[in-house]
Amino acid sequence: YTGSFDTLIDFIKNGNLVLVKRINNTPLELQDQYSEQDLIKRGYIIFDTIYTNVQDSIFKDVKDFNADNIKYIPFTHPKEVIKMEAGFIDRSNIKMPVFVAKAPKTKYLQDLDPGLIKKDKVIDLQVGSMNEPIRDGNWE
Repeated sequence: YTGSFDTLIDFIKNGNLVLVKRINNTPLELQDQYSEQDLIKRGYIIFDTIYTNVQDSIFKDVKDFNADNIKYIPFTHPKEVIKMEAGFIDRSNIKMPVFVAKAPKTKYLQDLDPGLIKKDKVIDLQVGSMNEPIRDGNWE
């Protein structure tokens, strides 16, 4: 995780994903005779590692994708930046990475009547948490 859009954008443009393909060439008559570890040692099961560019892999089907624009809340004028933070929390003596990204309701609803924005049912949009190791969001 990162709290920096510059780091995230650079990763999208220049970073690689590691894809591991498991190839099983075990003859049927041997599949029940050996454990998976034995089949790996004997060379029947092999792993092929492939590196693929993040942008070309994840965003290949997104029309007119521009990594430089991911930090902006869509349709805001002037462009408003999503608030992002990352760090670590301790859970049972395990250091766990956390992140949060937020779009305040006053920004993503800026063209609406301010009275409507203040209603309790309208919330800031958020994914992740700095207090819990979650990656869920609060939008429907």
